[in-house]
Amino acid sequence: MGGVQAKLRIYFSDMSSDHVDGANSAFDEIPDDIILEVFRRLPLNDLKSCFKVCKRFAALLDMRGFWLQKCVRDFKFSKNLLHSLGEEEDFRRLYIKRPYERNLMKNCDASQDMKHWKVTKSGGDGWQVEKSPIGLHPLSQLTHTDGPVGCWATSYRSCHKYQIIDLLEVGCSEHVLDVVRPSIRVSEWYAARVDCAAKYVLKVALLKDNKKEWFWKQTIPENCLYVTT
Repeated sequence: MGGVQAKLRIYFSDMSSDHVDGANSAFDEIPDDIILEVFRRLPLNDLKSCFKVCKRFAALLDMRGFWLQKCVRDFKFSKNLLHSLGEEEDFRRLYIKRPYERNLMKNCDASQDMKHWKVTKSGGDGWQVEKSPIGLHPLSQLTHTDGPVGCWATSYRSCHKYQIIDLLEVGCSEHVLDVVRPSIRVSEWYAARVDCAAKYVLKVALLKDNKKEWFWKQTIPENCLYVTT
């Protein structure tokens, strides 16, 4: 990479001189491979700016192979995984959205109160946000976070809330959903206070476009009191 940087210093030095025609000529001599190598090391916001510089930059940033390499470099995805996504996969969209191998839930730690959640039942004293769980051991003992981890609390009566995740909107392709059909893992922490019992239910379902339930498969054994993973 040292040789590439040296060449770029020379070229851009020429471009900053008073000889505009000579600078443009020197810039035109830079191979596409060198420019792409620089682009692969830039963050997304800088690439958005580069796209507006000239037609040549825009054409290079439109290359599907560039975004495939960018995904491999920055996210450490294996090439086998990326190629299994299908020949029509939009790797630029994949890079920007990052729909796989991350948490797709919004506001999963109550840091934004009830934002992104739809409350359908709020019995007793209703839903309450606790910046740190009350009546429980601190969640910091179970996580590797530096600060406190918030949660929701209920009392006395049933409380229900839900969130819908549009898999296409977050970046999943129809090919992946219909053909690859990757596993979708869902988990949530819950606990009762140390001084009283509680009942907890988690339900996850795939929905059709009209939001009707597609199918639901119970994977927890009947009469199971708790599950550890």
